[in-house]
Amino acid sequence: MGANLDLVHCTVTENEGDYGRASRVESGGQLNLINSIVWNNGGAGSDEISIQYDETVNVTTSIVSGGEFGGIDEDPLLDSNAHLTSESPAIDRSGVVMADASALDALGGIRPRNAIPDLGWCEYNDTDTDSDGLPDWWEMLYFLNLDSSALDDNDSDGINNYEEFLAGSDPANHDTNLDGIEDNLSWGLGLDPANLDIDGDGISNGVEVTNGTDPFKADTDGDGYDDGVDAFPLDNTKWLAESGDSGDHTAPTITLIEPTIAVPL
Repeated sequence: MGANLDLVHCTVTENEGDYGRASRVESGGQLNLINSIVWNNGGAGSDEISIQYDETVNVTTSIVSGGEFGGIDEDPLLDSNAHLTSESPAIDRSGVVMADASALDALGGIRPRNAIPDLGWCEYNDTDTDSDGLPDWWEMLYFLNLDSSALDDNDSDGINNYEEFLAGSDPANHDTNLDGIEDNLSWGLGLDPANLDIDGDGISNGVEVTNGTDPFKADTDGDGYDDGVDAFPLDNTKWLAESGDSGDHTAPTITLIEPTIAVPL
């Protein structure tokens, strides 16, 4: 990011970054993080937010893992859908000031629901009008109505809606992460149907299962090289593909034999 950017009421979680796990500020840019949550991101970077040189990062009433740039270092207690749970310190956080008096949250809900707006992308809301165990926001997000019950299996993947809600998977898609393994089979293998690459090696769970590598282990053969860069992920004696041209450049020998029954034209 080389421009000036305001992130207001945003939640950045489970992102994978090579430098900043959540965000990278470079080329003289400036990041203003306001009323937001930056937590539990991964990748090769060591910081949630990184800068290239002396770029500016302003953090205002925001939760940031490790307290980077003066952020609040408290677990926001997010559920698998990145929503606030009932005990989250991001709810009605003291000192939060509305950035936009007319703003709605990302799901179209009123912000704030109480006197103080919550941190992150949406307000805490556990309203369940039909008392089926599924929050209204979740049913509206996936089904656009409140007609489905917790025990229904709308995508016919063998996992009922309540189980999909708890897992953070998509109740309207039998293969939530599009890895080629249906959600119920992912569960049977111990995989997370909402996580495309559970070991973070750059290879999807489905490809790992097909190739025989371990989807739970970034370096299947234990040779020190992750499967994503290992040309021989099942052989711990080598990892790098041979360099150079290994093609056969021997000139072919072509022999033409005239059939005995051939008739000249």
